[in-house]
Amino acid sequence: MPKSSIQKPASKAETAASENGFSLIPNQKLIAIYTALLRCRMLLERTNDLFEMGKLSRDLRASPGREAAAAAVVVDLQPGDALSLAAGDILPAFAKGLPLKELLRDLSVGSTNLDSQSAMFNKGSLDQLQIIPSAQTDTQVAAIFKFARAAKRARKGKIAVAFFDASASETQLSEAIDFAANKLLPIVFVRFTTDHAQHECSESPSNIKKSAPAALVNGSPAIVVDGSDAVALYRVSFEAIARARQDRGPTVVECQFHTFTPASLAMDSIYRVSGLPGLDPVSNMENYLKSKGLWKEEVKQTIVAGFERELDLATGFLFT
Repeated sequence: MPKSSIQKPASKAETAASENGFSLIPNQKLIAIYTALLRCRMLLERTNDLFEMGKLSRDLRASPGREAAAAAVVVDLQPGDALSLAAGDILPAFAKGLPLKELLRDLSVGSTNLDSQSAMFNKGSLDQLQIIPSAQTDTQVAAIFKFARAAKRARKGKIAVAFFDASASETQLSEAIDFAANKLLPIVFVRFTTDHAQHECSESPSNIKKSAPAALVNGSPAIVVDGSDAVALYRVSFEAIARARQDRGPTVVECQFHTFTPASLAMDSIYRVSGLPGLDPVSNMENYLKSKGLWKEEVKQTIVAGFERELDLATGFLFT
């Protein structure tokens, strides 16, 4: 799906909100998104430290930069909704409720192949949470379609959110979107891409968020959004999820993010490379909360302290 054909539409309500200086997102929801975002960041930092200490056989190397998508897209999913994971990225599963200790235990043992998520996690947990692990594109699409068809027949408003990255087959994914559009299946496709042009000219990713006419990909509404902007991602996914629940078919969310190498790059500097501004999802969200008068340092410290205790308890088995 050519990037040039995908643009982000601005609804009348969102335009009015911008002009009047208020947000369509309730304050409580903004704090919930920030909490999930911060917990994802802390999990990445802890798993990176444990991997460097030799306590884990693999880390979450595919996830840095994607915290905003995990937090903002998953936050409104219901227990019965399905979640399909991109290769190597299990942050959305954590955001949906995958137990922390189970996640860490699975990172500490077994195959080092990050694509073997079906082998990594307890099948009971995956089934209970309606999580579809990453696999070959055709296998993963088949599992998504199986759920979506059943959900459509049941007419209970359940949907599937499916994450894919550049490793997914372009042809198979395009065919899947076309089929989902023809059948009006309740699916939100989230595609991770890297905008190399932004790197070359050192422009701010905020350029991605400029409003433009709506576009279609294989008959489905398609929206491009800055992957480091949790607020923009939430607004887009909120509308896409609502559309799917209303039995109006799928939406494609083209989530642009930035990839950094080498893999050994320290977590605390991963968003400072090349002097590019505005790439850190957590800082972006904090700045947004400050602009709305919602920022309180004590709230952040409470979240940090509470999740540090959870991490300490969940990782205790690694040191016994």
